[in-house]
Amino acid sequence: MSEQGNLVTHSWDQTLSASETNGTVTFSSDGFITFDNSGSSVSFQFEATFSTGVHLMSGSLAENNDGTIDLSITLALDGVAWLNCSFDDVIVANLTEAEILTGCNI
Repeated sequence: MSEQGNLVTHSWDQTLSASETNGTVTFSSDGFITFDNSGSSVSFQFEATFSTGVHLMSGSLAENNDGTIDLSITLALDGVAWLNCSFDDVIVANLTEAEILTGCNI
């Protein structure tokens, strides 16, 4: 964990191996989550490596003065983003399916 000004960051890098009858399965993960301890934003990145490739989820959210949230999320496989979502001035709990599809360009 590190602190810089109002930002507190927790990062990790870990590998898990599990033995099965047919061999060993290995999963590795690294990433970070950063909190603005002034209470207004969080950013994150989570990366996991499987036999199928490197999966990544990253994004950020920031609370606005009116109680709404600005939110962005990206999902990628092997460095290629396949989903980018962006929402401005929303109440996340109230997002409709149509708003999610629009925000994610689906």
